[in-house]
Amino acid sequence: MKKSTEIIGLPIVSLMDGNEIGTVKSIVFDAGSGKIAAIVVDDGKCYKGVSLIFFGDILGIGESALTIEQKSSIKTLNQAPELERLLEANVNIIDTKVLTKKGQIKGSVVEITFDPENGQIIECLAKTENGSDIVIPADKVYTYGPSITVIVEANETVNKPAVQAAAPVAAAPIVKQEAAAVQAVAPAAEVNEDAGEANNAMQKFEERQKKFLIGKKATRRIVTDNGVEIIDQGAEVTEEVIQKAKMAGKFVELSMSLQ
Repeated sequence: MKKSTEIIGLPIVSLMDGNEIGTVKSIVFDAGSGKIAAIVVDDGKCYKGVSLIFFGDILGIGESALTIEQKSSIKTLNQAPELERLLEANVNIIDTKVLTKKGQIKGSVVEITFDPENGQIIECLAKTENGSDIVIPADKVYTYGPSITVIVEANETVNKPAVQAAAPVAAAPIVKQEAAAVQAVAPAAEVNEDAGEANNAMQKFEERQKKFLIGKKATRRIVTDNGVEIIDQGAEVTEEVIQKAKMAGKFVELSMSLQ
């Protein structure tokens, strides 16, 4: 069992070449399967685009290095287009809020553990607001999302719908908790009414945002934390660009980089 902190920053060594060819920059998660799909390589050549290694091409993850057979194991998005959807989904798991299906916030994910043989997530480690630890087994997670990890209660099972919506982030397994929950305060009808008003106000605000931003030009290139381009310098903002920026947590950066 490995932790994400034990892989981020590790040197990557090609056994065939006997060379260090970069370091592990970040992890690409497949939310649907609850696995690590790939790692992003920091090879000092970010101007050439994102470089990735499929988890299945990793030979070993040791204390001092991550090993692959040869340098050709490093892929670009052109060579691995199936990973682009996962990069755009931007599911990092760590730092996401832990929310039960009944709407109670349990804390925030601070770490994950995984099987170094196949990349399968084993559990999430979270903390409550008062600092208590929560251990969330993978078979208690209902959904891994970009900002929220949805879980079921300890005495419940994960029963997902037979047909899932075709979204960039699919549901995956995880959770067990051992800490105090945040309690709901308002009656259900009142909560639903307030939520409806809030949603309407948010929709109107987002429409105004879109009208203001669409058609403006970017003063610089903006990419996700994983190196996927959101917009190039001089390119016009479209609705798709706005959506990508929001999913990647780069909306504020986009808004401040327009002319």
